[in-house]
Amino acid sequence: MDGIVMNAIYKKVDKKHDSWRNEVAAYQLDKLLGLGMVPPTVKRSIRGRKGCLQLWVTGTVMNEYEESFPDMDAWHQQVSVMWLFDDLIANIDRHLNNAMVSPGKRLMLIDNSKTFRIQKTLLNDLNGVGTGTHARFWGVEYDADRERYDTHYPPELIERLRTISKDDIKKALKKFVWGRNRGLVSDRLELILARIDSMGQAAYRRETAPPLGPPRSAH
Repeated sequence: MDGIVMNAIYKKVDKKHDSWRNEVAAYQLDKLLGLGMVPPTVKRSIRGRKGCLQLWVTGTVMNEYEESFPDMDAWHQQVSVMWLFDDLIANIDRHLNNAMVSPGKRLMLIDNSKTFRIQKTLLNDLNGVGTGTHARFWGVEYDADRERYDTHYPPELIERLRTISKDDIKKALKKFVWGRNRGLVSDRLELILARIDSMGQAAYRRETAPPLGPPRSAH
C-alpha cells in the first residue's frame, strides 16, 4: 500500500497454553493501555490456516544487547512497565530473547503467545522484592538499602489502569480470549492497583522514559 513494504512474522500455533490468539490479544490490551510496546499484531489466514501477523521490529534482543542506556532511569521505568504488563496478561515466558531494544532505546515486547492463563496471583513482584522479577538480567540495579528492585510507572499509565473497565477489557479481548481466562485479567488488574496503592508516591517517580504510545522509530 502506497509503495511501502514492511516485514512481518506469521504465527499459526494454536494450542491451549500457546496460541497466536494470545499474540493478538496482547496487542489489543497494549493499545487499550496506550503502551506502544507490543508490535502491531493482527489476525490473518494464509492458505486457509488461521494465525496472526506481527510487524517485524528492527532491534536487538536483550540477550545480545551490549550497548549502554544513556538514561538509566528512563530504561528502568520501561522495564517496570514490562513487568506490570506481563502480570496483567499472565505471561510466563518473558525472557531475554522475548524482548527487543529498538534503535530508539525503546523496549518492545514480542512472543506473547504463552499468556492469558488461569492465573489468579501476580507472577512478578511489582515492587521488586528479592529476585522474583530477575531485574539484574534487564539492566536494573538492585537497591541494597531497601532490599528490592525498585519500580515506578508513568502517571498517565496508572491513571489509565484506574479508568479502564471490565467492559473495556471484554471488548478488547472478546474475539481472542474467552471465559475465565478473560475474566481473570480484571482480577489481576485489581491486584496490580492494590500493589501500586501500597507503594504510595514511590510508584510515581519522575518520568523520563519515552512517552507511551506507538513508537516513532521502533521498526
